[in-house]
Amino acid sequence: MKKRKFLALLCLFSFLSSAAVFSATQNVLSSSPPTPNLKAFTKMYSFSDLEQISFQGDIEYKTILDFIQTKFKSIRPENAELIASELVKQGKFYEMDPKFVAAIMAVESGFNHKAYHYGAMGLGQIMRGNLKNFGIEDPYSITQNVMGTTKHVKDLLTLFRNQSFQIQLTLSSYLLGTHKVVKKHLFDERTHRYVGAVLSRYQVLRALSEKLQTDH
Repeated sequence: MKKRKFLALLCLFSFLSSAAVFSATQNVLSSSPPTPNLKAFTKMYSFSDLEQISFQGDIEYKTILDFIQTKFKSIRPENAELIASELVKQGKFYEMDPKFVAAIMAVESGFNHKAYHYGAMGLGQIMRGNLKNFGIEDPYSITQNVMGTTKHVKDLLTLFRNQSFQIQLTLSSYLLGTHKVVKKHLFDERTHRYVGAVLSRYQVLRALSEKLQTDH
C-alpha cells in the first residue's frame, strides 16, 4: 500500500515538474497572433516580392522603428534606432525587404540584442557554430548580428528559390537548421506556429509601411 502511494506521488511530482518546465520554456510563440493561412501567405509574399522593393529608406526605417517602439516598449530608444537603421542598411545591401528580417527578430528575441537562449545569441538568436559563417565576432553587437541574420535569411531564401512553399521552408530552416528540413522534411506543430508567428508580424510591418507611404 505504501509502495503504491509512493509511486502515485512520484508520478504526480513528475507530471508537475514536466508541466513547470514546459511552462518555463514557452517563448513569444505562445502569445503569437492567430496563425495565418500559410498557403495564402506564400502566394502573397513570394521571393520576388521580398526582393523587389522600391526601397524608400526613410519609410522602411520609420516602419521598423515604430513597430519596435510600439510593440516592444522595453527596448531602449537608441537601440531601437540602431536596429532599424542597420536593418534598412543590410536590407539594401542584400537586396531584400528588411521588414522580413525584422519580423524574424521580433519572434526570436523581441529585439533584445543581449538575448541568450540555449546557446542562441543576440537579435537573430544565432548559434555559436554559425558565427564564423556569418562573419560575426560579437553576436551581441547590434550591427554584426543584423548583418549576419540578414545574410543568413538571404542565403536560405536563395536556397529555396525554386521550391514550393519557399517561405515556409526558409523559416523552418531558420528555426531547425537546413539539414533537418531538407533531409527529414520536418514541419511539425512547433514549426507551423513559428512560421505563422513570423508571417503575422511581417503582415503588421507591411501594413504599417503602406500606411506611412500613404500618409507621406
